Amino acid sequence: MENKLLDLGFDVAGNNYVFTSPKGYEIIICFTESKYIIDYGKNIKVRHKSTSNLTKPENWVVLECVIRLLNKGYSPSAIELEKTWLLGHDESGRVDILLKDILGKTYALIECKTWGSEYN
Repeated sequence: MENKLLDLGFDVAGNNYVFTSPKGYEIIICFTESKYIIDYGKNIKVRHKSTSNLTKPENWVVLECVIRLLNKGYSPSAIELEKTWLLGHDESGRVDILLKDILGKTYALIECKTWGSEYN
């Protein structure tokens, strides 16, 4: 686990791992109760907390994608995780990452997949 976090650009800070973007935004991974919890900070909106831990392989993909977006210069306030929409009367859908433009309008939707059968 530690090697993966270091490969993504995290630094060890006590019991936590901290990623700092080129513009100084921080994402912190805390180890609590046998789980790694992701704190995406106050500017990245997280709508559903299911993506805020490292227990599922897809959450690693979302984390890596967010880091890449920050490294490319996207504003943290332009990134929203796990946005949900109603689809018809009885169903809903959720997208992993929603990006907003400078006016706050939806710019892009990113659906993250793990390698293998889910990706195929």
